[in-house]
Amino acid sequence: MNQIIAFLERLYIKLNIISLKTKLILGVSLILIIVTGIFTYYDMVTRIKYHFSRQEEWAFELSDTVMKSIEYPMFDGDMDDVQAILERLNKMKDVKVVNLCDTKGVVKYSGILNNINKVDTSEVTKKALRTGSLVKGLETLREEKTLLHAMPIYNEKTCHKCHGSKKRILGVLTVGIDWKPIEGRIVTLRNREVALSLISIVVVGFFLTLFLSRYITRPLSTLTQLADEISRGKPGFEFGRQVKCWEIQNCDRTNCPAYGNTEIMCWYVDNTLCMAEPSGKFPEKLDMCRNCLVYKTHIGDEIVKLADSFKHMLYRLNLSKEEIKHSQEKYMFLFNTNPNPIFILDYDTYKILDANARAEAQYGYSKEELLKLSFMDLGYEEDIQRIMQDSKGLLDGRCIFFSKKQHRRKDGSIFFVNIQICRVRFMERNAL
Repeated sequence: MNQIIAFLERLYIKLNIISLKTKLILGVSLILIIVTGIFTYYDMVTRIKYHFSRQEEWAFELSDTVMKSIEYPMFDGDMDDVQAILERLNKMKDVKVVNLCDTKGVVKYSGILNNINKVDTSEVTKKALRTGSLVKGLETLREEKTLLHAMPIYNEKTCHKCHGSKKRILGVLTVGIDWKPIEGRIVTLRNREVALSLISIVVVGFFLTLFLSRYITRPLSTLTQLADEISRGKPGFEFGRQVKCWEIQNCDRTNCPAYGNTEIMCWYVDNTLCMAEPSGKFPEKLDMCRNCLVYKTHIGDEIVKLADSFKHMLYRLNLSKEEIKHSQEKYMFLFNTNPNPIFILDYDTYKILDANARAEAQYGYSKEELLKLSFMDLGYEEDIQRIMQDSKGLLDGRCIFFSKKQHRRKDGSIFFVNIQICRVRFMERNAL
């Protein structure tokens, strides 16, 4: 059991390595082969059964014809005519044996003279003698398969004058049809069905593979490449039909946010001027955009929509990055141009994480030197302990003020400062 589980786990790992394209084509091909195989098997069995039943009908009709052809000579007691009829019938194509036996199974008349006065050993004949009913079946006679029909000869009233009325049957007429031609036709039919199935699988599989490659696996591969490009921060490439709303609508509103923008579709852009006034923001504006000619021209299947969503996410991400960059630049500008010394300190250790230009000038240290110091290195220990104690429970965005604390410059000179401490977040960490 453990070996089976280990084998299945290895198989699962190997299947995960195979590309989606290969798995999809192999899976669909396997389903196609199974479905086609089941249909072919059912059709073949049905056709073989049909041909078999037709051959049985033909054999029965032949046996019935033989019975009717010897009926009147038997009534007249002209048994030489019966023997002649059986001999002629035995010469027919595919007829292997024609025997007329008595109730003990002894052949009295036959198309094959050597069979006369011999016991009919076929199981079909024996069963017909026992049951007194029509029996059919396949048996091997002289190393050849033969389809046998054994028809009882009933003791009718017209026969009572010669045979009496006690016997129910007078004998059995057994007609054997060569099964080899029938078997040959069945084999030919089976081979034809198998060949047609193989051709169908190849042809359907070929066109199905082309269809899957063109409309599923290739777009998925392209979409994977697009996602990979987006993960690297690149805009990727066009997926589907690229449309330019200003060209389709003959728009000359150059102040529209979507005008000239080829990075993203216009329905993702906020406040476009499609209706001579701002159309709102995405996704609220999407219901209106679905009726637009531009949207209908570009829109594709789910894969194209997914690609557009990826590009929209990248576009929004880039906008957010630009906003963060502008915010950081604005912060750094205000930070460095502030006329007061400003320090960014670690919340727990009070190590200096950043300092503005005014702090460098006031304390006489360079930026690199300040970043190696702690805020405690700039003042007296008793003041620092008081500051640390009062600022420990400080909440985010709240500030605390300390007046007239002594600090030291790099040259050792003392000066008084007013200190305002606020709790903030700096570089994803708590800071002061």
